Amino acid sequence: GALRGGEWTGCVRVGEAARGRGLIATEDLEAGDVALRIPWSAALVEADGSDHWAGRLAVRIVDRLDEGYFPDPPQTPARGDWPDEALAALEDEDLEAACDAAFFWRHDQWVRHADAVPNSKQFLDALDLVSSRTIRIGRDLLLVPILDMANHATTDEGGGFYG
Repeated sequence: GALRGGEWTGCVRVGEAARGRGLIATEDLEAGDVALRIPWSAALVEADGSDHWAGRLAVRIVDRLDEGYFPDPPQTPARGDWPDEALAALEDEDLEAACDAAFFWRHDQWVRHADAVPNSKQFLDALDLVSSRTIRIGRDLLLVPILDMANHATTDEGGGFYG
């Protein structure tokens, strides 16, 4: 069927997978096979790879969505959702430092874009989506609808029919 100018080829579907809802291969795919066509115009593109690209994409997402669109994201240390005691119990100073760096990077992105999105939770949820779903094609950073649902697991891990 049509996907706003795109095309489903029949070798992928959206459905439940081992790790939740995703884009699932329904047959073996070889390198170069076309599984899905999505028009470039459907993607959000950020050509500048500077430190602020993620914040700019997050603002663009929030601009297009109604309040309450995002489900509550899972708790992660980088979001500041884990108590310091939980991180300390892991006894991994490198992990603690990486979580602190991610936490402060996220906050810095919001501070830089707070005029455009004053709701910090809404902005940070969008930023988390950008950080986990953006792909690079050449110098461009893109958010591509449907493609961001593609599974990355091997068949043994409950993924599609690829090796």
